[in-house]
Amino acid sequence: MSDIATTAPTAITPRAASSQRWWVIVSLALVAVGTFIVPLIGWVVGIVMLWRSPLFTIAEKLVASIAPPASALLVFIVLALVQTGAAAAPGWHLTLLLIPVVPVLVAAAIGVVLARRAWARSA
Repeated sequence: MSDIATTAPTAITPRAASSQRWWVIVSLALVAVGTFIVPLIGWVVGIVMLWRSPLFTIAEKLVASIAPPASALLVFIVLALVQTGAAAAPGWHLTLLLIPVVPVLVAAAIGVVLARRAWARSA
């Protein structure tokens, strides 16, 4: 009993906000759909939050930053090439539909993978 009385309680230091689950979820959600919620500003805020978090590696941050806009550009290029090469090519309405949808799906998939990795590292 004397051992309990003589040991001082240890102080618990709070974790930085950038290493908590809500930070990870909000940053990855803003990367995924931030462009459509608050045009461009939402995506930029999500990228800044992502880069401030210590839970991601540099490679993961680069992939999460580059993959969504690169996928939109890739969809545009592929559909532009298909339309110039075929008479019965899909119309520009398909391009306008896929350009916002594909980056969101890519960012969501990346977000799920990165969130699982981040939570595994923080545990």
